[in-house]
Amino acid sequence: FGGVYFELVLKPRQTESLGGGDGMPPRSPPSVWAKNVQLSAFAFVIALATAFLKDHKIILADGFFRGYSPLVWLVISFEAGGGVGTAA
Repeated sequence: FGGVYFELVLKPRQTESLGGGDGMPPRSPPSVWAKNVQLSAFAFVIALATAFLKDHKIILADGFFRGYSPLVWLVISFEAGGGVGTAA
């Protein structure tokens, strides 16, 4: 679903490519980085809400990062770095 939505967001509508028909000049579409931030913020809110709905007692008592080992932090760093490297 995310890939399909991302393509929908990136491709301008027919009226947008012609100036919108409202007398205003056409806007340049947002950059891929801006769209990535918008989509990740949306996903972050859903993930955070899901975590709190499922484990709110544990999160409030011990913190969100309870049980994260150095290996977990290493994997997170590799995944984040790979995502940034791919996007650049």
